[in-house]
Amino acid sequence: MLRRHVAPTLVVGLDCASPELVFDRFATEMPFLESIRASGTWGPLRSTDPPITVPAWACMTSGRDPGELGLYGFRNRIPSSYGWRMAEARDVRVKSVFDHLSNAGRRVASLFVPLTHPAPPLRGCSISGFLTPERSNAWTFPRRLSSELTARHGSYRADLIEFRGVAFPEACRNLHAMADQHFSIAHELFSEFTPDLMMMVEIGPDRLHHCGYHLFDPESRSYSEEHEALARDYYRALDRHIEQLAGNYPSNASIIIVSDHGAQAMRGGICINDWLCEHGYLFLNRGLSKSPQRLGVEDIDWSKTKAFGEGGYYARICLNIEGREPKGIIPASRFELVRDRLAKELSSWCMSEGLSAPLITRPEQHYRTARGFPPDLMVYFEDLAFRSLGTVGHPKLIASENDLAPDGCNHAWNGIGILNDNATRYPTQGELREGMHLYDITPTLLSLQSIEPPKGILGSDLSALPSTDSDAPISEPSGGLHSNVHW
Repeated sequence: MLRRHVAPTLVVGLDCASPELVFDRFATEMPFLESIRASGTWGPLRSTDPPITVPAWACMTSGRDPGELGLYGFRNRIPSSYGWRMAEARDVRVKSVFDHLSNAGRRVASLFVPLTHPAPPLRGCSISGFLTPERSNAWTFPRRLSSELTARHGSYRADLIEFRGVAFPEACRNLHAMADQHFSIAHELFSEFTPDLMMMVEIGPDRLHHCGYHLFDPESRSYSEEHEALARDYYRALDRHIEQLAGNYPSNASIIIVSDHGAQAMRGGICINDWLCEHGYLFLNRGLSKSPQRLGVEDIDWSKTKAFGEGGYYARICLNIEGREPKGIIPASRFELVRDRLAKELSSWCMSEGLSAPLITRPEQHYRTARGFPPDLMVYFEDLAFRSLGTVGHPKLIASENDLAPDGCNHAWNGIGILNDNATRYPTQGELREGMHLYDITPTLLSLQSIEPPKGILGSDLSALPSTDSDAPISEPSGGLHSNVHW
């Protein structure tokens, strides 16, 4: 049931914040979040597949899955080529929750949300997120805000310039400075625009974790109490910032705290392209290097290659299909046979190495549709505790470290979700709520603003009474061989 009275809503996104930290280890550092949990509903918030900043925030703010958006990670394949390019805001070709609210006459502030450059025009204001290019003049809407905010808050800190490999104390100082600026800007824009919905995303927790998760993880050999104190201090500062921002809102406002995915210690990496070479799927024009190197298109002998991979939080394996790739050699009629064989061989190898069988996703079977140019196999190792390393030339197929830069953590499937909606009475206020999903955020925000969610979006309204059908699927996979995939 939609509300007749519309109260303002504040959403604070904490990129990469995990239930293990916010709800457990660091809970005492976050008394404000503890207080809104005590009078609301909270629990793990299941991320997208894949659980990556891009596409997760775009899915959260649209109610669409990665296949519908055609976003399978930070980088996505370029059709009719072997190339990859970074995702951009223009790749999101569906309306966001901010668009729906603006069209309904609501005032909106979208601040620092990933994949929003150039800052989109809204009935209110917007500031683009961490992928904002340096020296951009399009990071705010209205455009006048860029010079005004710079004059009062200094140069825009869209992200840390460096965070992997930076000394942890230095990274923490920079993270505090970035959070100080972002929340100060949010305070100012709330006063100027008085939005019905303000959503801001702080990228800092993600940078903290990638820079130093291993330094404040008690199970890590690199752990120290000094580093844990720095991490706790940062989370304590975030809690104070959120409390002060929420203080601008009336008592009947809804406050939502979310993250796009969680974090966990990185245990190692699978050298996916070296594996493809050893198993006769990938052939190089040169011998393997003595040290790990990036694999360029020119390095591959495409006349023999059946498959190639891309590294990251998961392995994206692409087959070299005749008529689809520029120099494809696998007939389309043999696509399924080769793909299934590769998946079976990779699973068997993992188990022979003492690892668990990887989670392997076939995009066109998993998503409602698979737009753009999806990989043919999406492979998750050790429940995301192992990365996929796309470089070649590793001495072993299983590595203990990231290949391109030092990294303290990997992502995890569950982020956090906290909803304190003073207009709704939950039957179990303050108790853990299972089964929440990132897709639930868009229908919830629309419902809180008394706007009927458009047909076709995923998720459920979290502000409504919990459904008794907790096992209902979020989406049904589409059938057929690549029925909606670029071929």
